[in-house]
Amino acid sequence: MAQSWRHLALSYQFVESLERFLAASDRNTRDVVSPEMLPIVKEQLATDEQPAAPESRPVIRRRRRRIKHQVSFEDRLLQSAQDAREKAARLPPGAARDRLLSKARQNEAAVNIDRWISAPGSPRPDRS
Repeated sequence: MAQSWRHLALSYQFVESLERFLAASDRNTRDVVSPEMLPIVKEQLATDEQPAAPESRPVIRRRRRRIKHQVSFEDRLLQSAQDAREKAARLPPGAARDRLLSKARQNEAAVNIDRWISAPGSPRPDRS
């Protein structure tokens, strides 16, 4: 009987330490992940498979939030690229400016890839 209680106490200690770890990782995620990527990371963390819980605790699964966008994917990418270029234009030459310009180029490339994938039978996009 004492061994069962000891096992139960260790289980609760593990759960408490896991909750502290997850709370700390949530705080660290906000520091490491860029602000525009934070909602995506949080959604991914919320939808990840939950570890098996002891029988004494019920498993609560969160439903994935479905978002109905008013603006198309292509328009959102182009707007993000335009915003990044405008921000980069206001910055002096340096790493931050280079990151913004790189992000703009990546978004524009994603638009080209999306157009290419969406159009059946179309040739490969030209490199520009």
